[in-house]
Amino acid sequence: KATVSVLYCTMDENTLLIGSKKNGGTLAFYHLVLVSVNTMNGPALLALPSVFQSAGWMTSLFGLLAAAVLTGLTASLLVDVLQASQTRNGTRPEFSELADQLGGMGKGLAMGLLILSLVMLTCAQIIVTSQAMDGLIISLFGGSWAIRYYPSFNIASTNVSSLMPFPQGEYAISIGFCVNAAICIYLGKLDLKDNLVPQYFSSILTAIALVVILSFLMFSDLGGKGVSFFPSSIEGMSPVLGVVVFNFAYMIAVPSMFSDTQPRVNFRGAMWTGIGIFFLICCSVGIAGSSNLPVAGDNILVTLYDIPWSPVIVRAAVFSYFMALLLPIPVYTILLRRNVAAYTGQSSASFISLAVPWSIACICYMQPWFGFIVNWSSLICLGFVNYTVPLCIINNSVPDKKRRVVAQVCLLLTTSGILGAIVQNMRVTPTPN
Repeated sequence: KATVSVLYCTMDENTLLIGSKKNGGTLAFYHLVLVSVNTMNGPALLALPSVFQSAGWMTSLFGLLAAAVLTGLTASLLVDVLQASQTRNGTRPEFSELADQLGGMGKGLAMGLLILSLVMLTCAQIIVTSQAMDGLIISLFGGSWAIRYYPSFNIASTNVSSLMPFPQGEYAISIGFCVNAAICIYLGKLDLKDNLVPQYFSSILTAIALVVILSFLMFSDLGGKGVSFFPSSIEGMSPVLGVVVFNFAYMIAVPSMFSDTQPRVNFRGAMWTGIGIFFLICCSVGIAGSSNLPVAGDNILVTLYDIPWSPVIVRAAVFSYFMALLLPIPVYTILLRRNVAAYTGQSSASFISLAVPWSIACICYMQPWFGFIVNWSSLICLGFVNYTVPLCIINNSVPDKKRRVVAQVCLLLTTSGILGAIVQNMRVTPTPN
């Protein structure tokens, strides 16, 4: 209680504004909304039409709404802790400093989950966008090339028009991978405020892609038979648990965003606005994709790209969306660098945050087993570090009884959903060869 009281000593519980000129950053309200949406936007969004088809509209929409509300409540409560820490120490903490509330072993576990989550998120997005970049190069120039480095050193090429043009199982570095590395490593060396222009481009590319793709889905005869309101079986509900939670998992970015925010900005309002916008995006993609495609597949963009008569503008929109996913990769790098710096110093953290994810991605780029690793590391780490860990920090830091009860309810619901997703994944996921 003494620790909590000191932490919360001059906290105004009703304030919605943050910052002092001494600790002010550069992010305005609309910047926060932009970064929030871009951070949540990822490959998990592309699986929603399949979830809607298996779980039904009502179950899926309720799951999305519940995840959005739980995310908003968690973010709001975390802001209280961030504001109180700023009031006490005069500085804005990163995630690694908040984890001090969990004690030695708890902090070590939380930081291990955080670092592993950021590395796996970065690697997964590197691989998905690099494969799409190779597909774009093939569409523009008729082919793409790669340097095969194991078991023999030689040049490989392909002219297959696909979002995964190179055969799986190769150990190689492609042109698409190198192009993406050049862009992301340069941007990853900069700070969050210096990545705002790329985030603008990411939002524009996402908006264009979604407008074209949703229009194509709604106004083309693709053989869709509609979707029932409820699942035909209990098993059909199981994908909802994992997919909707991981679509909104961006709590690890909140402390860094808070740290870079301008004085007197309505931080809570920006968080809720970003979550609301992304909730509408999820609903639109889920409903349009599930009701207009006979089988949506785990990645709706792959399904659309593989339609033989798919218009050029739709294929361009598919590449546009994947390029939009490329530009948030430096944000993950920045988050990783800031939290690793608490242990290694800035120079070493900058090197680690760039070298580790790109080295892992280089080895795993064309490997079929990497998806298995990402799937399980995401299930085990991403959900816990975005919900369970922040809510435990909140529960240990907030003196107000009502807010602790809200945190405990959110903790129970989110952790139950994560564990349910893990159990279901154990039942349906095959072991890779």
